Amino acid sequence: MNNSDKTLKWSIDLRNADEALEEGVFKFLHSSGMPFLSHGEGGVEGSLDPGQTMNVGILFCPSKLSVSILPGDFTIALAKLMS
Repeated sequence: MNNSDKTLKWSIDLRNADEALEEGVFKFLHSSGMPFLSHGEGGVEGSLDPGQTMNVGILFCPSKLSVSILPGDFTIALAKLMS
């Protein structure tokens, strides 16, 4: 929740994305359930007005192709940025 009296800009930094993200194993959804169609300049991003909240979903959806390319554990480390 944005507890300030100013608009807050946020992003999930994807500039150092690995193959799992590039292959679509992890997909990001708006709180409405719609996918983020683009990742902006290196990340999923948005803004919050005062008092507003934002939920972001992350889907795990490996395909047979991605499992054959990326065998083993699937992990992702995400940095959250706020200003």
